[in-house]
Amino acid sequence: MDAKYTIRIDAGYLDSQPTFWANPNEQPNGPIQIAPRYDFWSVVDRYKPAFSLYPTYNIVPGSEGEVENLTASIATAGQNGWGCPQPAYCPDDALRFGNGGTRYVTLENFMALAEQLQPRFLIVDQFNEFAQPDEGWNPDTSDDSEPTLQPDGWGFSALQAIHVAIAAYRHSIEARFFEGS
Repeated sequence: MDAKYTIRIDAGYLDSQPTFWANPNEQPNGPIQIAPRYDFWSVVDRYKPAFSLYPTYNIVPGSEGEVENLTASIATAGQNGWGCPQPAYCPDDALRFGNGGTRYVTLENFMALAEQLQPRFLIVDQFNEFAQPDEGWNPDTSDDSEPTLQPDGWGFSALQAIHVAIAAYRHSIEARFFEGS
């Protein structure tokens, strides 16, 4: 009988929890596989290669290495949060725009990794920030993708960036599928 549902428990920041890695004693130099005995996914991970922070993934049970899941994010805090000290950014933060620009560089980096790994499930993480976050209202650290009203908000740019990134990802996956046919 074919499986109809995939049900997993979510955890967070498995990039910083080597106990759960397939190779817990190795310093990562790329995406980190979660040990097969742990049947959960990470709903948010960091991705900052300069600090050896890489997102985690699982392998589809019974496959020959097919990646089951990967979570992408617009921005991720460093291992000690956002401020080091307040209000400066921590060096291991993955900022939304990076260097004060307008391109969603962290999302772009995650999506490039997704194109490489081709996970069966791609999760785009985001939090609704109904209350002011610890770092304050800051579009460079927020991973909130819901539209906000101008002039105090940052409009529809995050939602639009996710839409564009997913469309490009789908196009890439479809192109690879038809090349292999």
